[in-house]
Amino acid sequence: MKRVLLLFALIMTLCAQNIFAQSVYGEMSLDYQDGYLFAKTSMPDGGTTWFAVDLAAQSTAVTKAFAGDLKIRKEQTSNDPLDRGTAHYALGAYGFHSEIVGRTTMSALAIGGLSFQDADVLVMSTAPQVAGRTIAGVLGADLLRRAEIAVFRYGSNPALVLKSRSNKTVKGTLEMPMKLVNNAIFVEGTLNGQKVDYLLDTGSPESYLPLKTLRLTGAAALPNSTREITTLDGEKARVRGANVESFSLGGEEFRELPFNIGELPVFSRLPETVTPVLLGNTFFTTMEFVEINFEGNSVRLKKQ
Repeated sequence: MKRVLLLFALIMTLCAQNIFAQSVYGEMSLDYQDGYLFAKTSMPDGGTTWFAVDLAAQSTAVTKAFAGDLKIRKEQTSNDPLDRGTAHYALGAYGFHSEIVGRTTMSALAIGGLSFQDADVLVMSTAPQVAGRTIAGVLGADLLRRAEIAVFRYGSNPALVLKSRSNKTVKGTLEMPMKLVNNAIFVEGTLNGQKVDYLLDTGSPESYLPLKTLRLTGAAALPNSTREITTLDGEKARVRGANVESFSLGGEEFRELPFNIGELPVFSRLPETVTPVLLGNTFFTTMEFVEINFEGNSVRLKKQ
């Protein structure tokens, strides 16, 4: 009988934690700069800092400086300095690498006016400068899923809204099913009339496709479009413009939106069955809102 009671108490505790984890609702103001979305927060000393908001990030991460005096649980047991844990974040498309010193649980992670209780996050040694700002972390999909629905609003007053129900009275929206591939959010569509898989990435200023997709869709590189960019890791990469006649999502056709050709690290981690195209903020900023329904496995878009 005693064991049964203990088991019942454990189940109730786990259920309560799960219910609680799904109860973060509200709106946070976002700052849109140089193609990135930022949410304001504070460092342990009270100074202002920023989190990059990245739907394509699977795990929320904070810097060691932001974690402050919190206990960090080490995930690597090796003493070999060459065997340190690292993580790659797709922020900025080419992304950045950071040493992961462990994990910590924050009793209340306050970002942009919202508070995520008991947030289990990765701890990075440092984070790069993004659009001239030294960020203190990356807010990823794991915490966004504390709500059933996440809505990214663009326009003159960017915001992120976490809520439990979709507003079905809004007319003129495009709705499509979404699927998870390696924990990244994809929707099906076409590019130049050929079926492709669009990766939704609010952490990338621009949109990209690899050579594989370029060839399968009959797209081509724009003449004299090669340019050199600096990644968040400080490395150089060459990208070219892509000549995309049209692409479609939810049965709606779009034209004259820029795409780049680039072999992004995220592309190499996808199954061969995926024909990927990364959709970044050059596309999303043409929308009034982008709604991710985690519970209903669907995406809704509303054009401006």
